[in-house]
Amino acid sequence: MQIIFDGKTVSAEAGETIFAVAEREGVEIPVLCRLPELQPPSTSCLVCLVKVNGRFVPSCATHVENDMNIESETEEVHAMRRSALELLLSDHMVHCRTCGEGRKKCRLLKYMAKYRANRHRFGNPAADELPANHEPQTSECGTLVQSDRVVFDSRKCIKCGLCIALTRKCGEGIGLTFLGRGFETRVGIPFDEPLQRAVERSADEIVSTCPTAALTWR
Repeated sequence: MQIIFDGKTVSAEAGETIFAVAEREGVEIPVLCRLPELQPPSTSCLVCLVKVNGRFVPSCATHVENDMNIESETEEVHAMRRSALELLLSDHMVHCRTCGEGRKKCRLLKYMAKYRANRHRFGNPAADELPANHEPQTSECGTLVQSDRVVFDSRKCIKCGLCIALTRKCGEGIGLTFLGRGFETRVGIPFDEPLQRAVERSADEIVSTCPTAALTWR
């Protein structure tokens, strides 16, 4: 089929997502919650929004249709992506200096800079000033937990769900899951088990896939 992508006519196959077409055409669409083998797609981050025939849709979960007119690089689209990032930042530990080597792989930081996202637009209780030498501590509420290889800091988690999907894919007996409801929802370990048991087989994949520094090597 033929679609219009940023003013250019391109070919696409039935069943392809807009994101897949963009990749093939060399168009970089930001994404934080996408895992190609995860079906249906998560769509939790919404930073991959594009405008299709006058409405905004997540490109990772929208399949192409004949005569689609897709806009991905307009200021209007960028503004919507910026808002999605700012909503994520409103509940994120944004003191990037505490992430150490984790900053190198943090796509949230990359896109925050690219789209000029304001980390304080929607308020951020986690953004109060911290001393320069601040180090997060393991606590009963699970702010920071660690195994012999992996550290999980829940304050830096954007709840994309990729680590949960990967622990299932790797056949973890315990794995990770969503705990709580509503604004209290968080990623955690079922039954208060130690992180060591939750990521025995999946450590390599979850650390490399995590879009922030929530999961890093110890």
